[in-house]
Amino acid sequence: MLLDCQMTKQPPFWSIAQGAGKTTEFIGAAFESGYMGLIYPPDKTWSIDFGKHEIMAGDGSGIPYKIATLTETNIRAFNKYQGEFTLNRLSGELQIYRQAGSNITIMGLTIPSSFSWTFRCSRSTSPLI
Repeated sequence: MLLDCQMTKQPPFWSIAQGAGKTTEFIGAAFESGYMGLIYPPDKTWSIDFGKHEIMAGDGSGIPYKIATLTETNIRAFNKYQGEFTLNRLSGELQIYRQAGSNITIMGLTIPSSFSWTFRCSRSTSPLI
């Protein structure tokens, strides 16, 4: 199954960096500190392989999520970095949760130990790449 998603909610620290016009600097500081993969926004396209019980970003990048729960109404999956993918199959709402060992500070912004991104998704019939 292919999903095409639009972000509807982002963590406050990301909104603050964008609002201050500091997104590029923030990304650079996150990269230098080793937290880029944790704080960078999730992909907007996803490929769900029910045979492999795996969910990948549409471009094939990143660490796959392994499906833990699959019902008619929900898909819940986890990756090895304590990330969680939760899709409501009826509403199309997707939440990507991420968790760090503790709060992190980058450019004076405190990133909490856990946060989420919310998307509205729909099935796609064309390749996502």
